[in-house]
Amino acid sequence: MHTNFNLNFHHKINFEVFHDRAPVTVDINLNGSLIQSKTYTPGLVHKEKLIFDREVLDGAKNTIQFIFTGEQESSKKYLKIKNISVQQYKVNVMKNYYTPIINKEWWNTLTDSKKKYYKDVIYINNNGIFGWYGISEYEYYSGIDKASRYLCDAAAEDRLLTMTPRFVYNDPATITLPWDKDEN
Repeated sequence: MHTNFNLNFHHKINFEVFHDRAPVTVDINLNGSLIQSKTYTPGLVHKEKLIFDREVLDGAKNTIQFIFTGEQESSKKYLKIKNISVQQYKVNVMKNYYTPIINKEWWNTLTDSKKKYYKDVIYINNNGIFGWYGISEYEYYSGIDKASRYLCDAAAEDRLLTMTPRFVYNDPATITLPWDKDEN
């Protein structure tokens, strides 16, 4: 739906949360506005399907942010982003910006070789599974139609850097490739 250059986009996010010993919290934001904040009980796998509609601007970059926090460390905890769709377009869960929250006291006790090992473990392509507390972000552009994509200066900059996030159009009927459709 188009409303004076603002678009009301439909979002669906499927994710899973687990911690074996203590409660954890997941905050989900869209463009800096809180969508959901929820604390999960320990010892259970929590499967969530979050569905919401929000206004986004025509020709704008949008950020979906997950903040995964808790009071107790455990090697048996995770936030798993299963899929994200906006207006029935899939957002690539493999393409994200991830900032882990690492206990500095623990980190400073590690040898250089252990630090290198953990950096590889933390920052390797994680397939949307985050075993460390931290912040993960997914981006997409929004537009009325394909003209919005080419008139958007930020998208042009990203194209130059070959870092372009998914461009989502107002009309889901413009989806032509079957793997881009949200089937959940």
